[in-house]
Amino acid sequence: MCSSDLQLPTPLRLHNDTIVLVSLGESLARGAGFLYHGSGSHYSPGYPAIVALMIRLGIFRGWTAVALNFLFLALGLWAASKLIFPYGGVISLMTLLSFVTIKHATIPLTDIVFFGVAMLCLLMLQRGRLWEAALLVVAAIMLRFNGVALAPPLFWLLYKRRPILVLPAAAAVALAALRITSL
Repeated sequence: MCSSDLQLPTPLRLHNDTIVLVSLGESLARGAGFLYHGSGSHYSPGYPAIVALMIRLGIFRGWTAVALNFLFLALGLWAASKLIFPYGGVISLMTLLSFVTIKHATIPLTDIVFFGVAMLCLLMLQRGRLWEAALLVVAAIMLRFNGVALAPPLFWLLYKRRPILVLPAAAAVALAALRITSL
């Protein structure tokens, strides 16, 4: 019997990265820091921190990890539908029918959570809500290092509205990114 056959009755799908991310979260919940087999990891700390919080609250189970993905998928699709208003429903349906979405929705990884945070960040940027967008940029970087791609639109919006804040914001994002990579 294949290991994939064992996963059929449950909504949870395992992946090598899932094992590392959940182990990092478990290590953090025990108070040992972001460690995997006693050493550091190259993963961003955001998802393991969410896992650690869920463990500490006593609600981390396979189905809750999948439910978290579906919550952020719904959040991302809602934000995307607001970004591209008259075509939002069609784009959301196409996204839901995508093989990549179907495959990753049941794997506890950073992909779907990052999608939700990134789409909400773009919506906040479009609406000119600087503080919310700045917090979401930091959250996106915490989830995945490629979240730094959301920083230039934030800097541009700051430049257009309050040029004096561009340099401090750039320094804050750079420091956050350096701090995250050193964990």
